[in-house]
Amino acid sequence: MPHRRGKSAGNKRTEVVTIRLDPRLKYLAEIASRKQLRTLSSFVEWAVAEALDSVYLDDPRWDELNHETVPPNSVRAVELETGLWAPDAADRLVKLVFQYPSLLTPSEALVWRTVCETPWFWEIEYAANGQKRWRIEIENIILPRLRDKWDLLQAIAAGESSADELPK
Repeated sequence: MPHRRGKSAGNKRTEVVTIRLDPRLKYLAEIASRKQLRTLSSFVEWAVAEALDSVYLDDPRWDELNHETVPPNSVRAVELETGLWAPDAADRLVKLVFQYPSLLTPSEALVWRTVCETPWFWEIEYAANGQKRWRIEIENIILPRLRDKWDLLQAIAAGESSADELPK
């Protein structure tokens, strides 16, 4: 009989989310979930997936003074899966930063600032005078290094570690 291994933390099929619902809304969601022969959590997951179809993200270059309902080049949140989703959180952050930087959480912004200030994460160029420099461009980031130090970057953003612990 083959040995069965349990799921590792990195291979979860679903994530647990704790939410608060108004008692009336929770009751109505329970009724609706019964109608669809779903559990409440399955119903909430379905409802979120449905809602992603009606949330639009503007092109970052969109002129906010224009008052059209749906800006040109807008993307429905449901369509972001191919452009923003990646199995690794580090990869997801990089994609988000270069496509929708205004949507970073404060914690993500701290992680990103640390990454930008740490040359070890970037392809280095040497100027004629021998000075090191790096360009903050998606092609220049060294993703395996970012993935490798992801937990440390999270701890730095949370104030639990120091950026001095990162490789130089």
